[in-house]
Amino acid sequence: MTWAELREAVLARGFKTRFWGSYSGLHANVGGGMSMNAISHGQGCAGDAAISFDIITGTGELLRTGSALSDKSVPFSRHYGPDLTGLFTGDCGVMGVKARITLPLVKARPAFATASFSFPSFEALHGAFRAVGIEDICEENFGLNEVLQQGQLGKADTAAKVEMAGKIVKQSGMLKGAAKLAKMAFAGEKEIAAASHAGHFIVEGIDQAEANGRIALVKRLCGEFGTEIPNSVPEVVRAMPFAPFHNVLGPKGERWLPCHAQLAHDRAVPFHHALQALLAEEADCMARHGIVVGGMFMAVGSTASSMSRPSTGPMRRMPITSGSSIPIIWPACQPIPAQQRTRPRRCGSRAGSSI
Repeated sequence: MTWAELREAVLARGFKTRFWGSYSGLHANVGGGMSMNAISHGQGCAGDAAISFDIITGTGELLRTGSALSDKSVPFSRHYGPDLTGLFTGDCGVMGVKARITLPLVKARPAFATASFSFPSFEALHGAFRAVGIEDICEENFGLNEVLQQGQLGKADTAAKVEMAGKIVKQSGMLKGAAKLAKMAFAGEKEIAAASHAGHFIVEGIDQAEANGRIALVKRLCGEFGTEIPNSVPEVVRAMPFAPFHNVLGPKGERWLPCHAQLAHDRAVPFHHALQALLAEEADCMARHGIVVGGMFMAVGSTASSMSRPSTGPMRRMPITSGSSIPIIWPACQPIPAQQRTRPRRCGSRAGSSI
């Protein structure tokens, strides 16, 4: 079952899971998300939301975790002695096959509000994310640097924009949705794309008053670090949380190669400085090979900062990027000839260095 399928099934009954999927949830399944301890939508990481697993071990035996470990009980609690459920989260699937996953449900909140801010630097963006994360009021937060803001995530064809508009109207109602679309149209894309680092926030509430109060606090906190900009991006993400796989390739066939890390908040800025120094050192080599590095950032609760630094370039495609949907979206997107591909690991003088 994919995250999108799970989300649709529980929402139809007025519920949600605390963590409800990665951005790739149209294709990514729940078991894979648990194995990779995915992040994106909802609160915390995928593994935080699991109560119990039915695991098929390498010897073919069935192992149940949590309270389901007792044959007289049901999977209602994660803890039944040592936390065996946690042992199988983030295991990349090597500890066993997840045959059944139990997730607790909570009531879905009908109201929401969004905000977006432009920040002059990564340090300012991280400061805002950390402040908002400590308040524990956001359903979602994510930040983009100018490469992703203007590039991969900024590219959308007419058909995709029409689909986004339809979902915004459906979610918000005809009058409110039309007002949002009009506001987004007048705002334009230049101000959003011009942001050096942009942060986007989505909050929920039991009613609109609660949602408005939460987003007001987000705006107050972020206003100490940056400047508010049109909230088109989080409005679209709320309407279409699971985007099509168009962005796994660039319009010229470049491959998107993601690289992720989670760090304690106080380690995020020093790590960023060290990584920027490495990228500056390798800038000439990367330019020769046509490699560009973007940045996506997120506060994971009050303790952690997530960094995704995807690189795009003329590299060999993975099988998943050769699906039939890519040529339909970009008919001119053809495989890059082998002689034009690059191997970024050869950049730099250090053995085995890679981007």
